[in-house]
Amino acid sequence: MNVLSSESASHIVTEQIQEKRDRSEKLTNRERQVLVLIAEGCTTKEIAARLGIAINTAVFHRSRIMLKFRVHNRVTLVRYAIWNGLIEP
Repeated sequence: MNVLSSESASHIVTEQIQEKRDRSEKLTNRERQVLVLIAEGCTTKEIAARLGIAINTAVFHRSRIMLKFRVHNRVTLVRYAIWNGLIEP
């Protein structure tokens, strides 16, 4: 049985937190805007209209955000963003 010392466990948790922070810092300003609108419940078409961009561009931004955070749907994306303090609930 492999038992981690409290120091090792602490180090692992610290690395995981830093990795999440690093991924969130990789968001562009536009991606942050898209993320907020997704969290507000806007559809892709609504996001595009509010930001004055093409629907395909909004889809691209959403896809990049999801790729950066390694999530696969909008609900998980919003949950991730709230848990990591990127948006207010």
